[in-house]
Parts: sequence; structure tokens; C-alpha cells
Amino acid sequence: MSQPTGFASIDSAYTYQVVATDPNGDTLTYELLDGPAGMTMDAATGVLSWQPDSSAIGAGFKPNLETILELEPDLILRSKVIERVAYRRLSRIAPTTLLKTMGVMATGKNTLLLHADGLGQLAEAVTAS
Repeated sequence: MSQPTGFASIDSAYTYQVVATDPNGDTLTYELLDGPAGMTMDAATGVLSWQPDSSAIGAGFKPNLETILELEPDLILRSKVIERVAYRRLSRIAPTTLLKTMGVMATGKNTLLLHADGLGQLAEAVTAS
């Protein structure tokens, strides 16, 4: 069984090829038993696909905490301008880092790349985005 790699970010397509084998060499079929809204699994190929949008996790100052909790994130990236209550709630789910971003450079992709660079995973983020 394989573990998903890479990053999923708002409005960017995410795909992951599941790697699995059958001990008898039989043809496998794949099924997604649980996942966020819009995530799909190709039954024949094992390709998992998802394009998250802000409706999945909430937008701006109103994050959907239940959905974020179900995603079991390892890290939450947010703009520093979020309200303190949202930060406290999000940081109970996973480590939450804040970035001071304003203006044109504050796109989701740019924020992802900046954080990935700080975590030493820039090449992986560029490939995923």
C-alpha cells in the first residue's frame, strides 16, 4: 500500500497514483471509501483526483472546522490577517502557520510555494501545483 504525497491547494488539481499489488497477480479494482467532497478514485487505474476549492474548507474568516478536521492535515497555512479565534481553533486541529500576505502576491499558489520553501519542500510543491 502507498501513502499520498505532495500538496493539495485551493483551486489546483491534485492527483495521486495509488500503488498496490495483489499477491496472486489478480487485477485490482480501486474504491475511495472516504474523502473530502469532490475527491474521486478511478476504479480501474487507481488514480485519486481532487480539486479543492474554498467551499470545501470555508473561505476567509469562516473556515469550515469540521471539514478541516476530517482532512486530518499535518499543517495548516493561513494568512496572518485571520482573526485570533479562527487561529486558536485551527491550531487545535494541526500546527498552524501564519504568513503576512497582502495584494497581488497573496494567491494560494504563491503562499503554498513560500511555505513549502520554508519547509524545504519547494520542488515537491512546484510539481504538485
